Amino acid sequence: MYDKWLKYKAEEVLTDKDKNGNRLISSFASDYKRVFNQDVCPSCKDFKIKFQKFIKQIQIMKNQDKKNSGFVLKKMYQNIPLGFGSSVYVNNDNMTDEYGAELLENHPRGEELFSHIPEEKEEVILPENIQKLIDDNTKNELIAIATDLGIEDPKGNKTQLAELIVAKQS
Repeated sequence: MYDKWLKYKAEEVLTDKDKNGNRLISSFASDYKRVFNQDVCPSCKDFKIKFQKFIKQIQIMKNQDKKNSGFVLKKMYQNIPLGFGSSVYVNNDNMTDEYGAELLENHPRGEELFSHIPEEKEEVILPENIQKLIDDNTKNELIAIATDLGIEDPKGNKTQLAELIVAKQS
């Protein structure tokens, strides 16, 4: 959603226009307000710093696996501060398990904030040899190992691949 800003520099956002002829700064200001719940001043000295902060936040949001977060805020609690005085505003677009757990534990309204709270997951403990394969190799490396062992068309996540490899080696 906000990935388009990753290709721009702060100076370009201030001066350039999009393909429809609209100034980029107006679109950027709108997106900035959605993420941080505060306005950005294009003529202020700290604009470049705020732009970099925005880019960093987008990269964090991009790298987080949002599908793992089962927390869903009620509409009226969108853009709620993570804590008293916090500069991080939480909404369903940037919700993570960590943010959800922190709000649930520390906010006075707790459970009332959410329309859905995920059930606690039991931590699965894998055998040591499988865990070592997962920790020491990328998925592509595990696929290569499986192929070298004669496993045809190895598929799955890292855990499944590691289990196939260990089973084949036994």
